[in-house]
Amino acid sequence: MTMDNVCLYGAAGLLVVSAALVLVRTVIGPTVFDRAVGLDTLSAICLAAIAVDAAQHHDGEYLPILLLLALVGFTGSVALARFGGGGEEISGDDGCIGPGDLDSLAGTLPEPLPETELEKRREEGL
Repeated sequence: MTMDNVCLYGAAGLLVVSAALVLVRTVIGPTVFDRAVGLDTLSAICLAAIAVDAAQHHDGEYLPILLLLALVGFTGSVALARFGGGGEEISGDDGCIGPGDLDSLAGTLPEPLPETELEKRREEGL
């Protein structure tokens, strides 16, 4: 058994163990986001498994499949992060202004200078 085979079988074994652990976590995950992260991780593990198989057979035929699977996984993660917010309420406790809150900093900015003062300052280089 050559060193290449040892490395490939070791990588395949680690991928199988990690896929099993990720599947358990995906099934147990209490929220949709936990399951989404689990499925995204599982797609990355599948990418690695296809790459190990391609390395073992010295064949680049699977590279377009790797690219497509990576693109689908990335797009799914971004779509979930963008549209899966869950309709959280904005409370204002985090420093953000809610829909019905008044802005506490409103009116605290200085009034703009008259146009003649502004032109004078520009000419002076201030």
